[in-house]
Amino acid sequence: MRRAARVGDGWVTDLQSSEEIIQGVKKIKTWRSEAGLDTDNYEVMATPSDAYDVDSYKRLQAAGVTHILTMPWPFYHGDTQDLDKKIDSLKRYSDDIISHFE
Repeated sequence: MRRAARVGDGWVTDLQSSEEIIQGVKKIKTWRSEAGLDTDNYEVMATPSDAYDVDSYKRLQAAGVTHILTMPWPFYHGDTQDLDKKIDSLKRYSDDIISHFE
């Protein structure tokens, strides 16, 4: 994380809780600030293990998360390999979640 804060322009999490992600973003912003680096134009791609709704994602966004990496079909159809169900899940996720963000 220190290297990502110092060298890069973003950080990718790996299946962490929302609280762990938020604490990670805070640490990175602190380290960047201490190094005199921009803290506002820093991208964070998160894979939250416990965020499934608009409010949870908005909380992450407010903390500095800029991208969410997820598979929506488990939310709607469970662990499926059925392509039609995956496509349906993408459409529903777009309507239920993505449409609430700019």
